[in-house]
Amino acid sequence: MPAASANPLLPLMEFIRRMGAHEDAVLAACRSDVLALQQRTGEGGAPPITPEAGKCLQLLARIANAKRILEVGTGYGYSTIWLARALPRDGELRTIEEDPQHVKAAEAWLARAGVQDKVRILQGKAAGVMPAQPTKYFDLVFIDADKQSYPKYWELALRHVRSGGLICADNVFWLGAALDEQDQSPDAAGIRAYNRLASSTPGVETLILPLGDGLSVSWRGS
Repeated sequence: MPAASANPLLPLMEFIRRMGAHEDAVLAACRSDVLALQQRTGEGGAPPITPEAGKCLQLLARIANAKRILEVGTGYGYSTIWLARALPRDGELRTIEEDPQHVKAAEAWLARAGVQDKVRILQGKAAGVMPAQPTKYFDLVFIDADKQSYPKYWELALRHVRSGGLICADNVFWLGAALDEQDQSPDAAGIRAYNRLASSTPGVETLILPLGDGLSVSWRGS
């Protein structure tokens, strides 16, 4: 992952958080746990989504009246909690995670958040698990897994999201690396390919929101 640089928009992001993108104690502790683990172990990969991006996902799910959500990349369950809380009582969220340690941690955090009954964790590689899901079934698909595979996840998400549904993806800036055509690392190239697909696929409308590390929101037409 590219090195982070000073964010000139940080005061604006802090304002947005104060005005509505509030974390409760469980969300704040979960995000802090992930960041502490990455700092302690030097584990690579992106940090969890920011609170403002999480709140945006939650609002999008509610606006779409989502009852069925597919998440690609559980991590510790931070974004899972945001999304699960948007679901009605009979809603369903399936989330895919390969790392067994992350699955164990996510189960604990989902239980602490009180959303475990709405969430089903599917352990395995996303590229193998996604094709087994029902087609045109999900109201919203959220992608936040390995970045070089984003183009594959886009194609699979199109297969599984219903007409009128949403496909969202985090880290579409990749801390600026996705905007740098000279950066040919697999992750940056994967994000660039995803952004091109999301903006050029017929019947799909896409907007990238400058929240966190870039949140892409796509609407699939009928």
